[in-house]
Amino acid sequence: MVLATAVLAACGGDDSDPGLSVELEPVDGEVFVQESGAGEPVALEEAGRYPTGTEVDASDGVVRLTSDRPDGGTQSGEFSDGRFQIAQEEGSATVTLKLVGGDLSQCETKAARQDDSTVGGPEVRHLFADAEGDFETQGRFATASVRGTEWKIVDACFGTLTDVASGTVTVSDTIRDREVEVGAGEDLWVARKR
Repeated sequence: MVLATAVLAACGGDDSDPGLSVELEPVDGEVFVQESGAGEPVALEEAGRYPTGTEVDASDGVVRLTSDRPDGGTQSGEFSDGRFQIAQEEGSATVTLKLVGGDLSQCETKAARQDDSTVGGPEVRHLFADAEGDFETQGRFATASVRGTEWKIVDACFGTLTDVASGTVTVSDTIRDREVEVGAGEDLWVARKR
């Protein structure tokens, strides 16, 4: 296990291009989607196109996401065990999945500061990914970028864990402006002081 230290940074809002869209297809279990500005989440029952900025809840299911690449091809991945918002910029192949949800209010408590169940304290949210192509998952403290691998990202109150099952992931600490390569069977905590 590798431990990196960073200061707290909140993820920004949706910086994706409003004209872009991706295809979402339910694979297993229950998946819900909520387009930006929409009222309530709705069940994803069949494949369809959704604009970037859409939030996906795959906490109890598996969703396949397919996006277009600038070179005319496509790329896809399967995502599960979490909630995320989709972002992609015009002209870029990279699709960013920003972790959302979870109860962050618990992180302000004394109990959270004293919790040593993980390096980063109590777990708040997570996402499992199995993807081929240019994808990245963004937590509160770190972003994991891949070209094809299996990995899990976990947001805790005081840190973000990237756990790699296969392939290699580049973990970016955007606050300290550094990158760390994490290989199969390895994990990396990026954590701040409590």
